[in-house]
Amino acid sequence: MGTYREYPIYYAIAYGAPLGVVEFIGRHTGKTRMVEWKDDTECSLLHHAASNKKSQHLVPYLIFASPGSCVSKDKRGRIPLDLAKHHKLGTATGHLENPVATLDKFKHERNKRKAKASAESGQKHTIRYGHMINSLHAIGKKWATTSVDLVQELVEREGEGALQKQEHSNRPIFNAVRWGATEAVVRWMCERVGVEVVKTWRYNTWTLLHCAASDNSPHLIPYLLSDVDDESLGMEDSWGRTPLDWAAIKGNKACHQLLENPSKTLKEYKDCNQDVNIIMQRFVVSGDCFDRSQANPRPHTRA
Repeated sequence: MGTYREYPIYYAIAYGAPLGVVEFIGRHTGKTRMVEWKDDTECSLLHHAASNKKSQHLVPYLIFASPGSCVSKDKRGRIPLDLAKHHKLGTATGHLENPVATLDKFKHERNKRKAKASAESGQKHTIRYGHMINSLHAIGKKWATTSVDLVQELVEREGEGALQKQEHSNRPIFNAVRWGATEAVVRWMCERVGVEVVKTWRYNTWTLLHCAASDNSPHLIPYLLSDVDDESLGMEDSWGRTPLDWAAIKGNKACHQLLENPSKTLKEYKDCNQDVNIIMQRFVVSGDCFDRSQANPRPHTRA
């Protein structure tokens, strides 16, 4: 193989090959290697697809293969979106104007195609997030109902390193934040590993605060701001976006409000915790229990 233009993938994109063909070439070439290719004008594969009428249908796959290509510039300082607009290609422009929505839709349709293919072949297909490497990862979408006791039991069973195991930059705590685990679970995981260690972890280039803002976990943001991700509020990922940017892009209003005024969020969070601590101290010292007889009786209702 010689220059960039001699690779089969280039011709597939130039002549508008079907998505299946491009996916096949990418799978057998190596996605990581493929997305790094650029021609002598510093144009990526996404640049070529965005400027070719025949290849607009390939833009979502190339965004999936290399999200960073959306903001990469050629020698003239143009990103793929600029080329799509210049050539007046509406479909490509729509894909590139909102790459996050394009990526989500592509993943959803890709999973549906896999499920359909598996059903037709008589094989059971389970859609999973990434490659499950232990039980902590395999909790999946059930993080929201997972207790501290269950996480502790799994860690004891799998060993202390279970919380630090990763594949493709993915650790259990990132799944916990993305799937909306309780604050108690996330706090326990952070304290077990060490908050200072967790601060250095990244999911690709995302911090825990990026994950919470993007995947709509507003109940975790105050804790992350106060103890874990206090320095990552203005940190940019590979897309050049901060947690606040992701909250706005995804339309997560509650997350956006919390991140828009972090000092207010932190003050309310600390005040709330202080009140709870005072109440618990009084309760423990006095030994009092709630007197249910003093509670307001329920209104009488007819059967």
